[in-house]
Formats: sequence, structure tokens, C-alpha cells
Amino acid sequence: MKPCLALLLGLFIILNSFSQDILITGVGHGFAGNHGFIELYVKNDIEFEQFYLRSYRPGVPELIATLVLPSPLSADTVIYVSSDDGFEFVPFFGFGPNYGAESVGNIDGNDTVTIEDINGTVIDIYGAKGVNGFGEPWNYNDGWAYRKPGFGPNATFTLSEWDIMVSAFSSCSGTNASCTDPYPNGTYTLSNDRKDIPEFSLYPNPTKTGFVNIVHRESTTPRVKLYTVSGQLVLDEKVEQHSLDVSQLAPGMYFLRMNQDQSVLSKRLIVH
Repeated sequence: MKPCLALLLGLFIILNSFSQDILITGVGHGFAGNHGFIELYVKNDIEFEQFYLRSYRPGVPELIATLVLPSPLSADTVIYVSSDDGFEFVPFFGFGPNYGAESVGNIDGNDTVTIEDINGTVIDIYGAKGVNGFGEPWNYNDGWAYRKPGFGPNATFTLSEWDIMVSAFSSCSGTNASCTDPYPNGTYTLSNDRKDIPEFSLYPNPTKTGFVNIVHRESTTPRVKLYTVSGQLVLDEKVEQHSLDVSQLAPGMYFLRMNQDQSVLSKRLIVH
């Protein structure tokens, strides 16, 4: 291979690998007042490249704002960008945004969000530029949208990659945990195996007994992880005899994730 061709090929591979290193995992609007936020996930270490986080709203001008995401960024990092400086964000979610009071986070449920490279090439997108999301299936007004495990980044918006809960924050009473459909902070995973575990169910749910029974049809012993609504892992163990001891957990809402034979399925669990 000629040196120039080899150099160009190597540069293409490097740039292409950069483009796969960061993605949008969640967007939300209206958690308290009219605030908006964006969640990002860093898949691989980013040493030199810079990315731009941008939000768009149909009209003149269409571009709401741009936030430069400087390197380095470490793999498996979750980044939160909010229009709120923390006054409402912190008490609602229980942690602070990495970037607060940012205009790029001033999104309504009809706005589009992108990650772009230094040339303006779209790396990942939620929504559609130039389209008002109200009335569209990707509208997240007063609620949130969260990326399903294993998907993204994708320069073409694909609705099937997302779980969307419109008006999810309308039922809340001051905290994310109080919502009927709480925002699943930091629960995105890189697993791309979407095979559901057949007949997977929990009972009693809510539980007041300190135990929850897990029903499944798999022959091997499944592994279960429990996360708080803020994404903190509080339990990680194999389930013996279809029963899980949750007596040491504080009352509240949790996300139970079951892993077995490369299958992944999540359910909400409420502990009283």
C-alpha cells in the first residue's frame, strides 16, 4: 500500500473510531418548573477530540445553543447537562449536573439534540432538525426519553432505539423517586443483546415482606443487580430459590436488572 493511501486510511479509521465514543442517552423537560436536561454517555476514552453538544428548535434562529465537550473524557462516564444550575436539579435528582445553567439544556419536549464533531458532522441525534416535536412520536414534553441498551450513537434518529415517557414528571411531588415513571438515571448499558427472559416477573411488588420472588423459565441461576433511581448499585448477587432478600434496603423505588445467558431485562421494584 502506498504511504499516502495508508496514511489516509489510518486517519479515516481514527476519525471513525472517535465518532463512536460518545452518545446521547437521555433527554428530559419539565422536571421542576420548565427545566430541561441532557444525559450523555462516554463509551471509550477520548484523549484529544472535541465534540459539540447542540440543541435546536424550529424557528429563527433554529440553533438554541452549543456546549463544547472538551477532552480528555474517560470511558464509562455519564455526563449531565442542565438549564438549571442545581437549585432545582439537585433536590429533584439527588446529585448535581456536570454542566449547569447551560443554554443548550434549555430544551422543551419538542426540541432536537445533537452531538457533532468539529466539522459540524452529526455523530448522534435525538429528534429531527427543523421539525417541531409536538405531535410527533418522539415528543417528550413534561417527561423524558431514554436510550435502550446497546443502541447508538446514530446520525439518523431512530425512534425504536428509545423509551419515551411523555408527562412523566407531571405525577411527581418534588423528587424523581416520587414519579410514577421516574427518569432512569445512568442505567444505560453497552449490551446489545435485547433478548427478553421469558415469563420474568416479580411479586409481591411493592413488597413489604423484605423479600421479592422472581419468576423465570431459565434453567441456570440468574444474576440480579438493583440500582437506586440515581443510578447507584446497591445489590449484585445470584438469585437462589427464586427469592431475593431486600430487607436491608431503604424504602423507595429501585430498578432491578436481570442478567442471564447474555439476556437483559429490567423492571421497577418498590420496597416499603
